[in-house]
Amino acid sequence: MRKAVIITLAIAMMVTTVIAAPTVTAGNGLLRIQNAATMHKGALGFNLHWAGYPVGAYHYNDGEITTWDGIARLGAGWTPLGFLEVGVVPALAYNRPNTDTDPETGLWDLEINAKASYTKIPVLKLGVQVKTLLPVGSDAFFPEGYNNGLDLGALALVTSDFGDVVPLPLRIHLNAGYLMTGDDIDGADVTDYIPIGAGLEVDAKYVVLFTELYSNYPLDSDQDADFWLTPGIRLSLPFGMNFDLGMDFLILKQEDDPRENWYRTFTAGISWATPEKKYVPMGAISGNVKDAETNEGLVAKLSYSGAETGMITAGSMGFKIDSLDPGIYTLEATADGYQDAKKTVTVMDGKVARVEFMLESRMATLSGAVRDRETDAGLPAAIRFTDAPIPEVKTDPSTGLYKTEVKPGTYGVEVSSEDYLPQTASVIVGAAGTSRDFNLIKKGMKIVFRGINFETAKAVILPESYPILDEAAKILKENPTIRVEIGGHTDSRGSASYNQRLSQERAEAVRLYLIQNHSIESNRLLAKGYGESQPVAPNDTEENMAKNRRVEFTILGK
Repeated sequence: MRKAVIITLAIAMMVTTVIAAPTVTAGNGLLRIQNAATMHKGALGFNLHWAGYPVGAYHYNDGEITTWDGIARLGAGWTPLGFLEVGVVPALAYNRPNTDTDPETGLWDLEINAKASYTKIPVLKLGVQVKTLLPVGSDAFFPEGYNNGLDLGALALVTSDFGDVVPLPLRIHLNAGYLMTGDDIDGADVTDYIPIGAGLEVDAKYVVLFTELYSNYPLDSDQDADFWLTPGIRLSLPFGMNFDLGMDFLILKQEDDPRENWYRTFTAGISWATPEKKYVPMGAISGNVKDAETNEGLVAKLSYSGAETGMITAGSMGFKIDSLDPGIYTLEATADGYQDAKKTVTVMDGKVARVEFMLESRMATLSGAVRDRETDAGLPAAIRFTDAPIPEVKTDPSTGLYKTEVKPGTYGVEVSSEDYLPQTASVIVGAAGTSRDFNLIKKGMKIVFRGINFETAKAVILPESYPILDEAAKILKENPTIRVEIGGHTDSRGSASYNQRLSQERAEAVRLYLIQNHSIESNRLLAKGYGESQPVAPNDTEENMAKNRRVEFTILGK
C-alpha cells in the first residue's frame, strides 16, 4: 500500500514538472529514459555526463569538493538509418568517501546498445533497444567476493509526441524491459532485473523541462525496489550543443536501507549532436490564363494570398510560382478587357498544384435610342447583331430607348422598324460603354436642309454650308443602300425659267459635293431642280422667301 501511494505521488509530480534531454548512455531520450524515436538520419552525437550507477553521482557533503562517488560517462551515438541508432559508452569511475583516503579511479563497465524505432503513426512512436554491459570495470568498485559478469538487456519503448497533431511540444515516454545479469557473489547468482520507467518532457525551444520516474525492479522477491524521481532541465543551443542537469530523489527504498528519506544524487553533462537539417516543406502552383472563347493564352496579372502573398505576371504560355509554403491559396487573375476571376487551390509539400483560368471578356453597355429621322419620335425597333451570336435587342415601344450588355469590340448591326428602311452600321463598343442613336427613314420621306447658301445668282456653295452637307452625307452613310433625290427650290424672285435652271444647277452642285467629298456612289444620287414651283410659304416676306430657298432629300427607296 505504501509503495502504491508513493508511486502515485511521483506520477502526479511528473504531470506538474515538464522535461527533455539526451541520455547518459548516448542516443535520443531524457537522462535515463529512452525516447522511442531515434535521432535524425545521419546524426552523430557525443555526450559527457557526470553521474553514477544506476542513478546520479553522490557528494559526501563533508565540505570537501573531492569527496564524490560517481561515474564519468563518455558516449557516442550514430544513426546510420532513420530507424536505427547505435551507441557505445565507455565510463570511468571515481570514489573518495572522505579526505582521509585516496580517491579510487578505474574503468566502469562498457555499454554497447542499439535502438530500432517505428515512427510512421502520428503521435505514437514505438521502439526497442538492446544492450550489453561488458565487464571491464575495475574490481576496486565491487565488494569482496563479487564477480562482475556480462549483462544483457532489452527495453520496449513507447513515446507519445503530441506535437504531431496539436501545437503542444509535449512528449510522454514509457520504458519496460528485462536485464539479465551475469554477476554472482561467492558463486551465487545475482538476481535479474526488470527496468521500468516513465518520462514527461516539454520542449520550449531553447529550454527543455523534464521529469523521470524509474527503477530496476529485482526479480528476487526478498528484495524491494528503489524508485527514483528526477526532475531536470536541458539548455539547448541552436548549433547542437546541450547542457543537462537533473536532481535524483530516492522516493522508495528497502526498509533496512540506511540512506535517509529523499536521498539525493545529481546528474550533469554536456552533449553535442549534428544539427538536423530541417526539411522545409515547399510546393508550387502552375497553370495558364486563357481567353474563354478562343482558348488563346493571355498576359495577365496574377495575385495570390494564403500562407504567402505576392503578385506575378502570367505570360501567354503560362505561369509557375515556386517555393510556396503548403496551404490553401486564393489566386486572382486580371487582364485588360476581361472580367477578373478567382480560384482557390491547395498547395501540398513536394507537389505542383495546377490551376487554369478561362477569362470571359469584360462586358460593356451599349445603349441609345431609335427615332424617326423626320419627327424625332421614338420607334419600336429591333437591333440585330449581324456578325456576333448576340440576341436581338428590342427598343421600348413608347420611347425608342434600348440597352444591352456586350463584350467590348466592333459590331455590325442592322436596325429595323415597321414601315422604315433598315439601317446598317458598324458600332464600336469601348470598355467604358458606348451610346449610339439610330435615326430611321422611310420611302417618300422628305428631309429638308435649310441654310445651304450659294453665291448670289450662282451654283457655288458657300463654305459655311459645308457642315449641313456633311450631315446629309452622314444620313447616306448610315443608310448605305438608299437612293435619294436632291431637290433644289427657289423663291419667286426672277423668271420661272431662270429659277428652274438655277435650282437644277444648285442641286447638281450639292450632288457633286457629296460624291467628291464623301465618296457617295453617283447612282444613289438624283439631282432635280423645281425652281419656284413648290413653295412651302407665301413669297411675301423675306422670312418666307428664305423658307422657300431650300434643298430637300426625298427617299426614293433602296
